[in-house]
Amino acid sequence: MVTVAEHVASADNAICTNIATLADHRDLLSQNILSQMRNLVEGVAVYVHTGRGDTDWSAMGFVDTTEK
Repeated sequence: MVTVAEHVASADNAICTNIATLADHRDLLSQNILSQMRNLVEGVAVYVHTGRGDTDWSAMGFVDTTEK
């Protein structure tokens, strides 16, 4: 079970890792950041809607697409 807070943290980690790794490859970095930003925004929207970080992400009808 992945919680909303874990989903948000995973997207944050993926964004930070991409920035650190792909700083010299702006085109690839942009594509990856856009993908992960969608995950981050979805997670934050669910967090704001429910007011809880311990909500089960899959119970909200989403499939976890963030990289572990």
